[in-house]
Amino acid sequence: MDNRTFFKATLAAVLLACLFALSAAPPASAIEFENSKFRRGDNYSSALVRAWEKGRSSAKASAFFVANNGRRLLVMTASHVVGRTPVFSYRGKRSTRSKALIKERDFAIYEVHFDGTVRYESVGKFHIAQTRPSFGQSLAVVGYPKGFSGAPMFSGNCRLMPRNKLLHPTFFNCNDLDRWCDYAEAVGKSRTTCHADAKAVSRGQVRQCSLPLEKRVTRHERNAYSTHTMNCAVRLGSSGGPVILAKSRSSRGVIGMPSAVFARVYGPFPQEVGVGVATFSQRFKARARRIGIEVR
Repeated sequence: MDNRTFFKATLAAVLLACLFALSAAPPASAIEFENSKFRRGDNYSSALVRAWEKGRSSAKASAFFVANNGRRLLVMTASHVVGRTPVFSYRGKRSTRSKALIKERDFAIYEVHFDGTVRYESVGKFHIAQTRPSFGQSLAVVGYPKGFSGAPMFSGNCRLMPRNKLLHPTFFNCNDLDRWCDYAEAVGKSRTTCHADAKAVSRGQVRQCSLPLEKRVTRHERNAYSTHTMNCAVRLGSSGGPVILAKSRSSRGVIGMPSAVFARVYGPFPQEVGVGVATFSQRFKARARRIGIEVR
């Protein structure tokens, strides 16, 4: 093989690699909004915990320490993140045991032990905000979204919106949906929307993404827990992390957690479609108080 042929073959291989990388890249909808972008959240790293279900080490998500009167190591996360056999890791140290104290809808609070290597006094903490959720509230999200090499990331400049703004599928056209389904397949993620769309095509039916928004069927995929919507940048992995009130005391007042990641709010498109967020009910706050968690 001469140099010219070798150069052509190398160039072709590079182009193919680039095309695969682009096809596997998450669509803009999974990355950021016009108003909200990711930035490093090192100020919150002392309070963040990695969480996952035992046996699913590749599916790590987010959790966080919560302030409590008993000065115990209490960790809050989303139930769908940890399943029945939770694993928690803080700064490279894995928990030795954990006990569920509260499980309600998708919220879970555990008392966690690290065999004395991590103490209550040495960690940062969030508290549950007493504030009732109201539309237009300024929010931010902290956690470990996928794609940032395990770095804690902060997404600000967000606002709380009604749940009915969370249309599903929230894709403005079929090209958006196809890009999302290509991404989901490339990373091994099952998506009900993609399966339903493929089934409709095989039956000769009209694709939902080709219909006007007002005529589409409103479906929900793992966001049955969503009570509100927010236009905040999150990704897979943000689940279980705190949604905080941007103007709360020390910005550590938690109002809820991300519950679904579906949106297309980029470029010329409107900002009324968002990411599902589950907010704490007054009943949950009362239960949290009874086990000594700070609600203020």
